[in-house]
Amino acid sequence: MKVLIAEDEYCSRMNLIRQIKECLFHTTLEIFEAENGREAWDIFLGQHPELVLTDIRMPLLDGLELTEMISQSQLYTKVIIVSGFAEFEYAQRAMKYGAVGYLLKPIQEKELMNLLRQKEIIGEASGLEHGNEIMPITGTSVAARLKQLLTSTGEEFGREGDNILNEIFSSCYEILIWMNTECSSASLADSVKNSIMQRIRRQNDALCKAIELNHDLWVILTSYGTKEEVSEFVSRLLEGNSQQIDICIGISSIGHGVRNLQEYHKQAIYALSGRILYPEKKVLYFDELNNRMNYRNIWNPPKLKKLKTYLIAGEGEKAFSFIRISIQELLKIKDISIYSVIDALKMVEIVLNEAIFHIYQNSSTENAESPVLFSTHFELIHYSTEDGLMADIKEKISKMCNLASLIGEKDAENTVQMVIDYIRLNYNNDITLKDLAENVFFLNGSYLSHLLKIKTGKNYLTYLTEIRMEKAEELLRESEMTVTEIAGLCGYNDISKFIQVFKKYYGKTPKRYREDADTKDTI
Repeated sequence: MKVLIAEDEYCSRMNLIRQIKECLFHTTLEIFEAENGREAWDIFLGQHPELVLTDIRMPLLDGLELTEMISQSQLYTKVIIVSGFAEFEYAQRAMKYGAVGYLLKPIQEKELMNLLRQKEIIGEASGLEHGNEIMPITGTSVAARLKQLLTSTGEEFGREGDNILNEIFSSCYEILIWMNTECSSASLADSVKNSIMQRIRRQNDALCKAIELNHDLWVILTSYGTKEEVSEFVSRLLEGNSQQIDICIGISSIGHGVRNLQEYHKQAIYALSGRILYPEKKVLYFDELNNRMNYRNIWNPPKLKKLKTYLIAGEGEKAFSFIRISIQELLKIKDISIYSVIDALKMVEIVLNEAIFHIYQNSSTENAESPVLFSTHFELIHYSTEDGLMADIKEKISKMCNLASLIGEKDAENTVQMVIDYIRLNYNNDITLKDLAENVFFLNGSYLSHLLKIKTGKNYLTYLTEIRMEKAEELLRESEMTVTEIAGLCGYNDISKFIQVFKKYYGKTPKRYREDADTKDTI
């Protein structure tokens, strides 16, 4: 499809080209540019484009005159007028001369998409085949396809539209943004994300696409062609935001097309992982960190065996001290490669898992299913300082040692009694079976539920609710607290839900129950 963009302002023209490429992502495009109306007319006569987007105010020949000449040519071309002026006279004349639409700057992608569909330039079901689904071509479809190429195992380049993406990002950088959302309020994190997204949308000189990997990790793929341009762009993204929330950014080498997108992603992760070596830096570049080529392996078989022995014996302090000293010595080495740190943590993870399964294998508890265990994984990009990494290592070792103690000293009967005691003490907290099993008793959830059913004859939720109702009934009889206060003490933040459950158990509302109890006491 041939498209002509007539716009005398360079940045506006580049932005229009970007938006058309996104909206017509499924179509092979040939785009022509014109800086004035006369140049646009010459291109029109020579190329016969099917779609023309033209500004109104241009030198030599304005957009309305160009539209009228295109209409009189009797060639099948659809014209969209783009203007910064919301004047009825302009719109009226544009339609009179045969324009199919009139859009105001700055153009919203949704409005452009709707107009293209309405005038049958693209259809409602336009999209890329994705299995048995249709991926709609919208303002986010580019990001959706990029995320597939970035994260999906076995996702191959070569689907319809990928070559256009390759052309759009013929030179590109991946910018990997990590935000410390755990230490910030949800509203603040959302505010910072929105601020960053607004600044991305305001880019006129390059195409930028944001891809959310999880709540604290974002990828931005940008078509900037130089490190200086990327650096300036990142500075604008961080401006003001890094003061509100802890943000760190890793940037890949320059890439060429999206065929090797996963390789750029690995580079950006590598760069972001470098924050453990440069905790004071907010922005880290792969090209700079990649020069640190000093690789060391701190673990040999005897040291690993010693670490595993400490863990199996439940000697957590010795195990932690052994790991801490080894990693601290590694970080002091001049120009140490990030790969050395990553590999060192992988070995710690492996030994932790080996120790955990050794404990289960040699326990007297006969579990019908494999246990669901806490995560032993270390993702280096999440640690801004050495202290943060060490705190996580210590916590994982502590959990493992607690697990060893629990399994070594308690059989299934004692375990379920401990669960019952725990529920009776913590009934007012929001405790799910999954949390209880995985984070408190380190067991498989269905196995723990099975033990509780044998002991009490009830499933977990029924037993928890029964304990809560017993306590609520006691407080209604013996205290002067309000129904709302009692609901909160019994683990219910929703008062209507509490009343509903109480009535189901006792056949009357909490208020009526208290009134009847008071009457009986008076008699």
